[in-house]
Amino acid sequence: MLAVVAPLAVAAGPVQGPAPTRIAIRNFVFVPSPDTVRSGQVVTFRNHDLVPHTVTADSSTLDSGTIEAGKEWRLTAKRKGVVHYHCRLHPTMHGTLVIR
Repeated sequence: MLAVVAPLAVAAGPVQGPAPTRIAIRNFVFVPSPDTVRSGQVVTFRNHDLVPHTVTADSSTLDSGTIEAGKEWRLTAKRKGVVHYHCRLHPTMHGTLVIR
């Protein structure tokens, strides 16, 4: 005798925002840069170097504070536009985040 299996009901859940994106800090470089994300997207900066770094907007509108070696910092991209950023501890490090 065969069993009759009813289809599973699928509950509608909350609408998810854009998938998160990662930017690596490696060998004193932000990778990828430039990076394009959508408004509302979470951006994770992960420090793979052995020294601390920061993610500081050139316009001073955001600053991660010190990101220690092996740690990460997250931000939610809110305002559409282009954010140019650098590391306060290593001024030759620069990156660009495009928020659409």
